[in-house]
Amino acid sequence: MDKEKFVIIDGNSLANRAFYAIPLLSNKQGVITNAAYGFTNMLMKIFNDEKPDYLAVAFDKGRSVFRHTIFKDYKAQRKGMPDELRPQMKIIKDILEAMNIPIFEEEGYEADDLIGSMVKWGEKQGWENLIVTGDRDALQLVSKQTRVLFTKKGISELEVYDIETIKEKYNLTPAQIVDLKGLMGDASDNIPGVPGVGEKTALKLLSEYDSIENILENLDDFQGKKLGERLRDNKDMAILSKNLATIFCCVEMELDADTLRVKKPDYEKLSSLYEELEFRNLLKNLIQEEKPLTCNLNSTGLIISHPKDLKEVLEKENIKELTIYFKYDSNDAQKGRIISLAIMVNKQSFYIPQVYDFHLYAKILKPYLEDDRIPIVTYDAKLLYVFLGREKVNIKGMKW
Repeated sequence: MDKEKFVIIDGNSLANRAFYAIPLLSNKQGVITNAAYGFTNMLMKIFNDEKPDYLAVAFDKGRSVFRHTIFKDYKAQRKGMPDELRPQMKIIKDILEAMNIPIFEEEGYEADDLIGSMVKWGEKQGWENLIVTGDRDALQLVSKQTRVLFTKKGISELEVYDIETIKEKYNLTPAQIVDLKGLMGDASDNIPGVPGVGEKTALKLLSEYDSIENILENLDDFQGKKLGERLRDNKDMAILSKNLATIFCCVEMELDADTLRVKKPDYEKLSSLYEELEFRNLLKNLIQEEKPLTCNLNSTGLIISHPKDLKEVLEKENIKELTIYFKYDSNDAQKGRIISLAIMVNKQSFYIPQVYDFHLYAKILKPYLEDDRIPIVTYDAKLLYVFLGREKVNIKGMKW
């Protein structure tokens, strides 16, 4: 029996990757959406490719208290989050919330520390863990149960790292990744390392001595060498740098399988977000999922089971905008038929789970769809034109 799979996503890393990979996009209200769009597409790719049983997204919250305590210049050179990205973080979290994906943030800890703590917890459950990130620091967490899915160029190119991959690329074990960072430093995090020691030298040292501590215990091997002088003069800095690079895996977190288990999204909330953000392809895919769009009966949604009920609803409303989502049973528009409908009238949602005779619903919708004063919104206008054209309905107010 296959192990259950726990996917842990580095939210900040993926948001940054998406922001810089996709040119600035905005909806008609001027809200910038490129990072949110790219993030969501990456998330859907992970869903489709990995099919996780459990899922969590970790974000930074504030700065790392204990790292700044031991080294006040940690990440000191980092520029702040771009102004165009900052407001998109809330959008991303709103999308995750609508997807019923748990978000984890802890004041004083980086996302890495939360990820490390979740990995150790997941390993205790006997799960297979998959970390999704663009941060190579996560390679130190790789084990027999844990792999890293590393984001490369753009938002679709991903590379899997396991124990064998790290051995092939670096001739190191996962545990030695922090020793590598301790020796060569990391400019992106302002981790100093040992001056004059680059990746090539650091890898050679670790292949011979295994760890920073063992290197420092054998400094006599470097007598008369410039490298030995550098190591002697920077012993404390090497150890400090290793500690800065080490992920803290003991953050107290409330974790349980039920919270982390993958759940169905709140279709109404998510479709509303996609519509507002103008994520048309994502909206189309959402509607075409195996389970049709449903409305939350405890909120504003209402199920309609008969054409006359729709007629009554439309006659009561002063319609300012009409949104139509639909599910059909064939990719051939000429032969297919609409089997379910979701209609939003002035932000009020109505769901028709079973459309037995689309002709009856098209007849009721016809005067509204042919009124050019009423804006019509949908996710696949061309296909809707085909279906309605067969019913002699000519849409006049389509918003493109």
